[in-house]
Amino acid sequence: MTDILTNSNIMDEKIIVVLDFDDTIAINDTGYRFTEKDIPSLLEKMKKKDYQLFISSRNLTYKVVKALKKLAIFKYFTDIFVDFRPKKYHIRQLIMELTDLNVKPKMIVFVDDFLENCLSVSSLKEEYNFQIISIKYELKTSLKQIFTLLINSDFEKLLSLVNV
Repeated sequence: MTDILTNSNIMDEKIIVVLDFDDTIAINDTGYRFTEKDIPSLLEKMKKKDYQLFISSRNLTYKVVKALKKLAIFKYFTDIFVDFRPKKYHIRQLIMELTDLNVKPKMIVFVDDFLENCLSVSSLKEEYNFQIISIKYELKTSLKQIFTLLINSDFEKLLSLVNV
């Protein structure tokens, strides 16, 4: 997470994007493949906009790291949170680590294919004084749509995608 400091001022506000891995970014049927085309180029565009990208996965760390490297997208992520705790604990840990680095989230956008994870993260809204947007990934709410709205800083339309 040290690269977050290179472009940060004291209490710099960042837009944080936290993505689930399995069945959101990639599918593991006969080896990992992207759920949608253009994911690498869209991740690169978000990184260039200085958004901080994170993975939150309930999986084994070595499997997620191996898949991210195989898909050649590991380099876009500031850090990964991988264990079997509920996702809201990943978000809490992330917020604590950012606070230790004097980085304040301007907004956290969380995307996951599993409704319970989205609801769990959404429940954190009342605990923090910044926006937490939780979006359930599904075919009608595509990553391309979500990422494009982020890249274009169209937060009003992004809020219209909130489906939990």
